Amino acid sequence: MFKKLIVVTVAVATIATLGVGFVAPDVAQAASAGSLVKGPNSQAVYYIGANNKKYVFPDAKTYFSWYTNFNNVQLLTVAELDTYTDGGMILYRPGTKMITHPNTAKVYVVEDGGAIRWVSSEAVAAGLFGANWNQRINDISEVFFPNYAIGADLTSATDLPAGSLVKASDGTTIYLISGGKKRPFASMDALTANGYSSANLLTVAAATLTSYADGTSVTGAESSLMDTSQGVTEGIVPLGGALTVSAGSMPAATSIVAGGNTNGAQALVPVMNINFTAGANAAMVKTVKLKKIGLLSDTYVLNVYLYEGNTRLATMNSISSGVVTFNSANGLFTVNAGQAKTVTVKMDLEDSAGSGNTVAFSLESAADVTTDGGAVSGTFPLTGNYMTVATVSDLGLLTVGASVVPSGTTTANAEDNYEMVRVSFAATNQDLEISYLRFTNIGSVTPGDLQNLKLMVGGVQYGTTLAQEDGDSAIAFDVSANPIVLTSGQTKNVSVYGDIKKGSSRTFRWSLQDASDIVVKDKMYNVSIFPKPSGGTAGVWTVVQAGGATTINAGTMTVTKATDSPTANIADAATNVTIGKWALKATGEDVKVNTLTYDITGSDTTDNLKNVKLFLDGVQVGTSTTTAVADGTDYAISMGNSMTIPAGTTKYLTMVVDTTNSTVASAATFYGRLVAGSSNGQATASKSSINVPGSNTAANTLTVAAGSLTSAKNPAIANITAVQGSTNVKLASWVITAGAAEGIDVSSIVVKTNNGTLDGASTGAFGDSFANVSLWNSAKTVQYGQTISTPSTSVSGSNTFNINNLSITAGQSVVIELWGDALSNADANWTDGDGTEIDSVTGTGKTTAASVSDSTGGVGQTLTAATAGTLTVAVSASPTNPNSKILVMGSTDNIVGSWKFSASNVEDLKISQILLSEIHGDDTPGNIASVSLYVDNVLVGGPVPLLSGSPDTATFSDLNITIAKNGYKHIVVKANISDSSNATTNKSAQFRISTPAAITGAAANNIIAKGSTSNQFAALAAASTNYDASAHTTYKTKVTVAMASDTPTGYQIPGQQVNALKFSVTADAAGDATINSLKFTVNTSSATISDGDATLYDVLDYGTALATLSGATFANATEYTLTVSTAITVPAGTTRTFMLKADTAGMSTAAIETFQIVINPTSLDTEFGWRDGVYNSDITSATLTTTFPLTGGTLQSKVN
Repeated sequence: MFKKLIVVTVAVATIATLGVGFVAPDVAQAASAGSLVKGPNSQAVYYIGANNKKYVFPDAKTYFSWYTNFNNVQLLTVAELDTYTDGGMILYRPGTKMITHPNTAKVYVVEDGGAIRWVSSEAVAAGLFGANWNQRINDISEVFFPNYAIGADLTSATDLPAGSLVKASDGTTIYLISGGKKRPFASMDALTANGYSSANLLTVAAATLTSYADGTSVTGAESSLMDTSQGVTEGIVPLGGALTVSAGSMPAATSIVAGGNTNGAQALVPVMNINFTAGANAAMVKTVKLKKIGLLSDTYVLNVYLYEGNTRLATMNSISSGVVTFNSANGLFTVNAGQAKTVTVKMDLEDSAGSGNTVAFSLESAADVTTDGGAVSGTFPLTGNYMTVATVSDLGLLTVGASVVPSGTTTANAEDNYEMVRVSFAATNQDLEISYLRFTNIGSVTPGDLQNLKLMVGGVQYGTTLAQEDGDSAIAFDVSANPIVLTSGQTKNVSVYGDIKKGSSRTFRWSLQDASDIVVKDKMYNVSIFPKPSGGTAGVWTVVQAGGATTINAGTMTVTKATDSPTANIADAATNVTIGKWALKATGEDVKVNTLTYDITGSDTTDNLKNVKLFLDGVQVGTSTTTAVADGTDYAISMGNSMTIPAGTTKYLTMVVDTTNSTVASAATFYGRLVAGSSNGQATASKSSINVPGSNTAANTLTVAAGSLTSAKNPAIANITAVQGSTNVKLASWVITAGAAEGIDVSSIVVKTNNGTLDGASTGAFGDSFANVSLWNSAKTVQYGQTISTPSTSVSGSNTFNINNLSITAGQSVVIELWGDALSNADANWTDGDGTEIDSVTGTGKTTAASVSDSTGGVGQTLTAATAGTLTVAVSASPTNPNSKILVMGSTDNIVGSWKFSASNVEDLKISQILLSEIHGDDTPGNIASVSLYVDNVLVGGPVPLLSGSPDTATFSDLNITIAKNGYKHIVVKANISDSSNATTNKSAQFRISTPAAITGAAANNIIAKGSTSNQFAALAAASTNYDASAHTTYKTKVTVAMASDTPTGYQIPGQQVNALKFSVTADAAGDATINSLKFTVNTSSATISDGDATLYDVLDYGTALATLSGATFANATEYTLTVSTAITVPAGTTRTFMLKADTAGMSTAAIETFQIVINPTSLDTEFGWRDGVYNSDITSATLTTTFPLTGGTLQSKVN
C-alpha cells in the first residue's frame, strides 16, 4: 500500500514561490478534469483529477517534471476551489528525475504509481543515465518522502525503470517502458501529445531493449499517461504527533562584544540548544516563546533566530516585555516521526549595549511550544548560560553595498557565465572573514531558468557551484572552508555568475534580505559581527539589492554546423548515409520549430538522392523525401509537434540519405544545407517568431567513393627472428585499413611467402619451416579464421584464412598478426630480408554489401630462422657496477664487479658456466679469500677460491641462470677479503669476464649458454671480447670524510680564531686511521687578509691544536698547508669531529667582505693525507670514501 499524504498545509508552504512569474487571466476559467488551477491567496498550484478532486504540487521541481511552463494555469476564487475536495500531493513524473533528500545518501528513481527504487551504485546510475547521471538528481524535502512507496533496489543498468523513455544505441525508435514491456511511440507527435520530452530519453544497448517484450504502440494522447495524479492515495499522513522538549548541550557562558554606535556589535551569538523529539507521528512546531533573563533590556536585542546547523529556520516575530516569540501558521519546522531535531537559538546584540550587562534565554514551560495538535512534554524551565556584554572601541565593521551592479534595470540575453549581481564589501578596524552569503531573487524567474550559479571574487571562485536557486528563490554559499578574507581598509567586490538558460521575458533581481544572510567574523576578536548597509546605521539592516531587475530577452535559436559533421568519403549504392550534422541551441526559452527547409547540391545536378530523412538526437522528425535532386532545390519539411528545443540545451540534427540511385556515381560530390528560415520557429513563452536557421548553413562537401581495403606492414613491429623448434611465435604483423567510404566485413585473408622464393632458392616453402599458423588481433585475444596446421609446401603457394568475425569501421585500421610454430629444421634460407606477405584481403561493404578486395601485397617483417638466441655481455653501469673503492681486510660480501647479460628476442637463454679472471698485475692472490656470483641478490654460484695463475681465475660451473628473451640479468661478483694476517696492504684487484670465440660447451669456455627452446649453444653478439670491472685496492682500514651539517655560516665579527669549517672523519672498525697532512683553499672578496692564522681542533678539545698555519696572507683562490706535527689518530670504529678556525681580523669592518674555507683536494695523498697503520705512505685519492669538496659556509664581516 502506498503511504499516506503529508498534510496539504505543509505542501502549500513549500510551494510559496512556485507561481513566481505566473500571470493569471483577468477572468477565472471553468476547470475540468486535467486542468491546472490556483487560488488568489497563495502561489500553490493544483491539478484537477478525473475524480473532481484537486491535487497540490509540493514544489516547483515536481511541477516541472510534468509541465514546462505556467501558461495553462487558471485562476479560481476561493469559493470555486472549495468545490473540489483535497485529493493529496502530486508526485514526480516517472522517468524524469532521480530524487533524494537532505538526510540520506541514497538516490532513487521514480516509477509508475509513485514507487521509488534505490539506485544501488554509481555504476548502475551511469549505466542508465550516462556520465552526467548526477545532473538528473533533485532534492525533495524529507517531509514529502513518505508519500512515495519504496520498491525493490535497482541493482542493474539492464533493469529499466518503469516510466522511462528509451531507445537502442543503434536504433531510432523511442519506447516507453511500461508493465515490463516496451511500448513504441508511433511518431514524435505521439510522444509530445502525452507531455513527454526527448530530453529525458535514455540510450541503452540494443540487447537490453531486446530483452523486453513488445507492448502496444503509443499512437496518440492517452489519459492514463497524462494523469498527473497517478500514484497519489487520498488521505493524510498523520501529523500532530507528541513532542518532547529537552535541553541540548548549552553554549558556554562567555563575553559578547558591543562596538558602540559606529561599529555595530556581535551577531549570531549561540545562546541555547534545544532538542525537539517526535513520537510515533511527525510533529509540526508552530510557535516557540523564549523568556529573556538578565540585565540586558529588550532594546539591546536586535534579532533572535532559530537555526538547525547552518540553516536558519525562523527569525523572531517580536520581543516584548522580555518574551521572544516565533510563530508561523504554516509551521516553523517539522520533526519527523521517531526523530529528533536540535535547534540552536542565536541572537544579534545591539551596538550600544553597555558593558557588564548580562543576558540568557529560557524556555519556561510546555505551553511556550505549540504544535499542530500533539501534546508537548519535558522538564522545564530549559535555561541557557549567561552571556556578559563587553565593549570595545575597535570592533570590526563590514560595510555592504557601497557599489551594487546592476545599478538599474537592464536586459540580458540567455548566455553562460553571466554576471548577475556584484556587491561591494568593505572592512574597517579589523581583518574580517566572510563564511556565508545568501542571496534571494525577487524577480520572476522560475527554478531552472538560472543554472550553475557561482560566487566569484577577483576571478576566483569561492564555494561550490549551485545547480539552481532553491525553493525559496535563494542561493546560499557556504564558504567556511575557504572564507573570503578582507584586511582592514580593504574593499572587495563579490559577484554571482550563472548561466541564463531560459526564462524569456522573466526577471531576476538578487538581494541580501537579512543581516543573517551574511556571516562575517572579526578575526581579532573571533566573533561574528552585524553587517552594515552602505549609507545606513550600524546595527540596523536594510535590504541591499541590485538597482533594478534584469529582464531576460526573448528566446533565440542558433544553428551551426556540428564539429563532427561528416568529412570523409561516403559509400556508393549505400543506405542510411549521414551527409550532414548541425547543432541547434535554444536560449532564453523553449523554441518550437514548425518547418525546416533543406537543399542538396551536387557536382552533377542530375543526381538524385533517395529517402532523405532528418533526425533529431537520433529520432526522426518530419517525413522522408523519397527523391531529392542534387540541384539546390528547396525541400520544406513540416515538423508538427515533434521538434521543440528546450531552453539552454543543444540538440543535434542529422541528414540521412540513400545513394542507391543509378544516377549517383563514384567521385560525385554532395553537400546538404539547411536553408535560412522565415518565421518558421516560435519562442514558446514570448510567442515571438524566430528564423530557423538565421542564415543558410551548409554541411561539409562529401565525395561518393566505392569501399576499399589496403594492407601494409605494421611499422611498430621490428624484424622477427624465430628459433628452430620454437612454438607460438609471432611471424608477421600487418595493418589493414578500410577506406573512408564505408566499413568492411573481412571474409578472407591470403598469406604467402614474400615474392614466392627465399634468396632465389628453389626450395624453402613456408610449410617446410613453419606449422600451426593462425591470425590474431594485436592483443592476441581474438583469433580470425581457422588454424592452418600444415601450410603450403609450394614455394609460391598461398594460405587462405576464412574469416567471419573481423569488421573494420570506415576510415579505421586494425592490426592483424600471424602466429605459428617454427619447425626444428626450419630452413636456413629464411634470412636476409625474407618474410611473408598478404597476397589478398577480401570483404564486403558494411553499407553497400558490395565485394571489396586488396591484392597489392602487404609485405611483412623480415623473418629469420635461427638455430639459437644471441647473448650480449657488457659491464653494468654504475652504481650496479661499483667505482674503484677500498677493500678492507677481513671484510665480506664486497661487490667488486657487475656484468649485464642480455638475451635477444628469440628465446630464453640458460647460463651454465662463467669463468672469472683477476687481471691486476700487482695482486697477491692471498688478498681475495673467495668470490661468489649473485643474480637479483640471490647466490647462484660459489663461494669459490681464486686459482693462482696468469691471470688468477675462478670457474663457476653447474650454474642455472635463465635470461628471458629480450631481457637481461646483472651477474654480480662479491668477494671476501683475507684478514690482516694473510693480506697485503695497497694491492689492487680487478675482475674480468671474457667471451669465447664461440660457445661450444667445452670445459675451457669462459661462458656456456644454451637456448631454452632450441637447446642449441647461443650465438655471441661479440666474441673474444674482454669486459673489465673497476679496480679496487686492499687496505687494513678506510676512512669516511663528511661535512658537518652545522658548519659555520652567516655574519661573523672579524677576529682571531673564528670558526670556519666543521667536518668529521670516521675510521672503519677494522683498524685505526691517521691523518698526516691537510691543505685548504681560501675564497674571499677581500683583496688580502694579513696575519692569517689557521688551527685545526677536535671539537671536544679546543685546548689542543692538532694542525696549524701561522703568519699567512689569505688571498682569494689560494691554497694553504696546515702543519700536522703529530699524526692525528682516528681510532677504529669511531668518528672524530674537527673544527678549522681561522684568523680573520684583517677583514674590513667598513664594508661587508666574505671569507670561506674549502677542502677540495685534487691529489688526496698530499692534500688530505691519511694512512691505514700498515702502509707507510699517504693513500691515494681513488680509494678515499668522502663527500669532497668540503665547502665551509660563507662568513660575512659585520659592518660597524
